[in-house]
Parts: sequence; structure tokens; C-alpha cells
Amino acid sequence: MTSTATDSMMSKVRALLDLAEHENTPPAEAELARSRAETIMAKYRIEVEDLLAGKTLTEGVLAPTPVPFDINIGRSGPFIQYYSYMWGQVASHVGVRTKGRWSYASGEANWVAEGVGFEADVQYAEMLFTAARMAFSERLEPKVDPALSDQENVYRLRSAGIERIRIADIMWENTDKVFLSRVGRLYKAECANRGEEPALSGRGVTGAAYREAYAESFSFELGRRLRAARTGGSELNLGNREQVLNEAFYNRFPDMRPKAEVEGGEGIYQGCDKCRKAKGGACREHPRGRAHTGGRDPYSPAALRGRANGGAAARTVDIARSGGRTGSIGGTN
Repeated sequence: MTSTATDSMMSKVRALLDLAEHENTPPAEAELARSRAETIMAKYRIEVEDLLAGKTLTEGVLAPTPVPFDINIGRSGPFIQYYSYMWGQVASHVGVRTKGRWSYASGEANWVAEGVGFEADVQYAEMLFTAARMAFSERLEPKVDPALSDQENVYRLRSAGIERIRIADIMWENTDKVFLSRVGRLYKAECANRGEEPALSGRGVTGAAYREAYAESFSFELGRRLRAARTGGSELNLGNREQVLNEAFYNRFPDMRPKAEVEGGEGIYQGCDKCRKAKGGACREHPRGRAHTGGRDPYSPAALRGRANGGAAARTVDIARSGGRTGSIGGTN
């Protein structure tokens, strides 16, 4: 499989995910787009892992020098800060150098990751990030299961923090008050069947609290697993690999080349002077991924359930890597 072929496949996956997550995409069309993305991604993962399998440390790159990349992380919206944080964790884990910028080429604001890396690492980073993004949205936007009853499907959708009006549209394509009431009634009935207290009331605030807690928990749990995988293996002698990568990064982005030591330690995003100077370790352009609760109770039943489900979803992401730098990448933490 050529690099051009993998780039084309991943571009299709990103486009389908963008369509599925767009607020104006009808539920049925969003579900179809997400299903197609999953199918393509499954094929992509197999082919990339076959490509990487059996590579030694010195042979584990598909180009003798680092290559540039530009990856669309996501559209401006309520979850972009978490996607940005997840990409930063993935980039650090895999070993690519990256910086971010806003792009308005499509008419909408998109956060784009630019950088350099060895080709095999770039492919793995993009595959890992996309797998995380798919797991994130799949649990946050569960599909209607035709094998389940309306009551069970309403429970699954409502438990994911989806608003009643959207559930009524997804289930019955009708948002009249009677259908909104049906959503609430079925949700409470299924909670009673399961011996649970309803975590989400009819107010939108509880749904928002759930989704924010879910997003925060998912992104930080993914970061924890990646950090554990990096520190859990044997140390390797990477020679001048990091030096070559850094030089390629500074050649592409001359303004990022360090001019002097800056007090206060490193920022979250390497090469950003604003991050280095910020007390919290990150500037406004590089969000850390912390939830802004907007006055909502972070310990409400909805937030607690969202936090638990977000962490569980993050633990389903396969972070193992075939071939490549064994000992520093992969693991099942």
C-alpha cells in the first residue's frame, strides 16, 4: 500500500466523521456516515499495521528523512479543545513534532495540526488519533439498535446526554410535545427496570453536564494510557533521531526555533513561547482540554455518569502498534 493510498483513505474517514458530527447533518445521514467511516478505518488499520509489521528500529520509517504533514483535528465547536488535547497526547506518544493553527479555507473554523515526522510515525499518529475520535463520538452519539425496544434505545440515547428533542427526531422524526414527553416517560421507565435513579432530568443542563464530563474523562484517560505505555517499556537508543526530527521541524517553521532559554519550564505544546510563559502551561491557542462547566455541578448524577462512561470509552481505544519502536509505543494499559 502506498503513502498516497493511505492518505486518500484517511481523508475519506476524516470527511465522513466531519459530516457525522456536523450539527446540520440529519441523524440518519450522520449514522450512515459514521458507519462508513468505521468500515474504511478498519481496512486502513489492517493495511497500516501490515506495512509497519516486521520493521526494525532503523528500518521503521518509510522515508529516510522526516516528512511534513497537515491534519485537520476538528471543526470549532464544544469538543475541539478535547480533540486538540488528544492530538497533543498522541503526537507526544508517537514522536512527531507538531503545532496548531486555525484554518478558514472551508468557510468554517477548523483546528489544523501542522508538523513533521517520519512517515510511519505520521501514519500511526493519524490512525491512532482517528481511532480515538471515533470511539469518543460513538459512545457520545450511540446509534439506534433495531434489535432493541424503543424504551431501551431511548435509555441509551438519553444516557449519552442527547437532548429529548434530538431523540424524538432520531426515533420518530417528530418533535411535537407528545413525543418529547414520550422520551422522558420511556427513559424513566427503563431506569426503573434497571434499578437506577434517572441521571438526566428534562432540562438541557443535565445533558450538557454529562457531555462535558464525558469529554474531559475520555481525553484525560486516553492521555494517561498513552503516558503509561511510553514509560512501561524498555529504554531505547534512538541515536540522532530526535535531533533530525527537530531540525526538520525548525526548517519548516523557522519562527519556532528556540532563541533562548525561557524560565518556567516547558509548555504543553513544544515550541510555543506563549505556552512556556503561561502559568497553566498552555496559552489560549493551545487549550488543555479542561471542561468549562458554566456553573453546572460537576458532581451531579449526570456529570458522574458522564465521567464514568467517558473513561470507559477511552479504555476501548486500541493503542498497540505493530512493528516500529517496540518498548516505547504500544501496550494495553
